[in-house]
Amino acid sequence: FEEATLGCCGSGNVEVLFLCNNLSPLTCQDSKKYVFWDSFHPTEKAYRLLLNQTMGAFLPLLQ
Repeated sequence: FEEATLGCCGSGNVEVLFLCNNLSPLTCQDSKKYVFWDSFHPTEKAYRLLLNQTMGAFLPLLQ
């Protein structure tokens, strides 16, 4: 990640949910460089990393 303190959408500080979409004029060009999509929600890449860590830790316990 290149940016971990601001969201990809808008100013990255206050926008959330329906205020953020791919058509918003201030949406970043590459969300893969950001931890957060908006001021609250992680990007797909961040969710994927969290899921991989969680699954790696807990999946063996379920088998």
